[in-house]
Amino acid sequence: MSDPVLSSVIAASVAIIGLIVSKEGKTSEFRQQWIDSLRQDLSTLIANTLHRAEDEIQDEADAVKVCNEAVARIRLRLNPREKNSQQLLGCVTKMAALNGVSTASHEELRRAANGVVAASQVVLKQEWSRVKRGEWRYVTVLIIAVSSLGIGLWKMFVPALPFLHR
Repeated sequence: MSDPVLSSVIAASVAIIGLIVSKEGKTSEFRQQWIDSLRQDLSTLIANTLHRAEDEIQDEADAVKVCNEAVARIRLRLNPREKNSQQLLGCVTKMAALNGVSTASHEELRRAANGVVAASQVVLKQEWSRVKRGEWRYVTVLIIAVSSLGIGLWKMFVPALPFLHR
């Protein structure tokens, strides 16, 4: 291959790798924002439920409205096809139902809150692991880039080492 063609191929490869890395980095940023927003809505739902359980809420209709808004945002964020999300949705639905019932006991509300905490920890851990690990395209491009660099260095330096050719 001629030098100009090789230079073009290398430049194009570097540009493609740069695009993929920046796009996947942005995807991870959005995923982190998603995690933070989900955590905020879950804490709003849990806090209002626990305040209601301890009769600390003055305006119950407003508290139910805040909980319903948080539940709607949580439902919109979760994937109903994923098993862990289904479990969290079930716990959130149960808590929402109890928030709408004025006869729900303090213990029922606390149990529902604990269920949401436990299920949300599984979902949040799963998503955080995905952010830490990186998007699959990023990981794949990184492996290909490092492998290509290794092969290139090997091809460049091995022929130049006279002790290997005896």
